[in-house]
Amino acid sequence: MSEFLDMWEDSVVTNEDINSAKSEGLLESNWYQGQITEIAGRIVDQADSILFGKTLAHCTVDLYMVDGKIRKFWFDAIPDQIRSVKTGRLTAASKNGTHLASATGTAGQSFKSTMTQATQMRLEFKITFDKKNAKNWLNEIRRAA
Repeated sequence: MSEFLDMWEDSVVTNEDINSAKSEGLLESNWYQGQITEIAGRIVDQADSILFGKTLAHCTVDLYMVDGKIRKFWFDAIPDQIRSVKTGRLTAASKNGTHLASATGTAGQSFKSTMTQATQMRLEFKITFDKKNAKNWLNEIRRAA
């Protein structure tokens, strides 16, 4: 190995450093107005996932920030009510599908109709910043006022 690596003999990257780097650019916990601009099918290929083999609606959202800028955000949704084996709680994708049907007023209609309506209206997205895992989570979706 190259001798120049010796200069880093006592240098380390800590878990704190990693989480700090990951959290840069993440959104603060808040409600954000936005609009779904794109929906693509995404097949879950993780064999250990309860959603393995399912096709999810992978949604791209333009979030309208207070400073006038637009930030991109992504989430998955599915009409199926799939629960975690460990906790019994709905998966995030299932919750998102439910929130979309509620926000668009399309409960009882096809999920295609739900997704079509969702791209044609401004919505509000409740996003939470998870500092421990350096991630953003989508907690709720509602029709914008």
